[in-house]
Amino acid sequence: MQAVRPETVRGIRLGKVLHHGPWLWWHGRLKDMYRHSEVASNIDMFVSHSWQTPAWKKYLNLLILRNGLPAMVLGTLGASVANVLSQHLILPPLEVLGGGWCLLSGCLIYYLTLLRWRPRTILFWDSACINQHDPLLKAEGLASLGAILKQSKTLLVLWDQTFVSRLWCMFEMAAYLHGRADSSASVTVRSPLAGVLVLSVHASLCMITFLYFLPADSFFEPSQTMVVIACLALPGILSFSFVISTVRAYWRDIDTMEQHMLSFALDNSKC
Repeated sequence: MQAVRPETVRGIRLGKVLHHGPWLWWHGRLKDMYRHSEVASNIDMFVSHSWQTPAWKKYLNLLILRNGLPAMVLGTLGASVANVLSQHLILPPLEVLGGGWCLLSGCLIYYLTLLRWRPRTILFWDSACINQHDPLLKAEGLASLGAILKQSKTLLVLWDQTFVSRLWCMFEMAAYLHGRADSSASVTVRSPLAGVLVLSVHASLCMITFLYFLPADSFFEPSQTMVVIACLALPGILSFSFVISTVRAYWRDIDTMEQHMLSFALDNSKC
């Protein structure tokens, strides 16, 4: 598996995908991501995906996969520091918000880190690393896929229900595993709902924690407190219901994936 030219083996920093991707997607210019790619001798992660999956789900998956851990660590650290500072009265009391400085700083730092952290991982994303405007360069990139897969350390499969039916997707997985016959293959399979699930759980927990610590009796009459709490609890109940629905859909996706992989047939695949 050799590349047509060394220059056709390209990668893109994950930080650039997370930074420029939403803007280009919003303006319908994802094909312009190619100008942010670079020639790479080694690729940390090859992303295999079906174009049928909505782009925002793929974005959330990458966001949680690479930025989730630093966001959790820094968010927890920020909440702990804020708690210590508030306990020693270095920070003024924040009675208006349930959970005080601890909840506010933890959630704020978590989401800022999640959105602003710029991982240096070099990945292969087809629309970003294969020129989508020049037919010749596009053909060279497609012809070099085998070499690109061989130079990729890990394979990330962003699976959806059309993945197994897409011949290109199955080719990428087969070529990667074939090039790693020495058992050095590292394959990660993610459902498109994984990112949605993690974010919805975190947002729901933040909301429930806020409602639990909300000092409603400080702002309302005792006769109104229960009514206010009941009204405020409604968003928490709705968000928790959404989480349960997402969890059920996620595990249905896992079952469907296993069934599709077991019943894969070349005759049923299409480009």
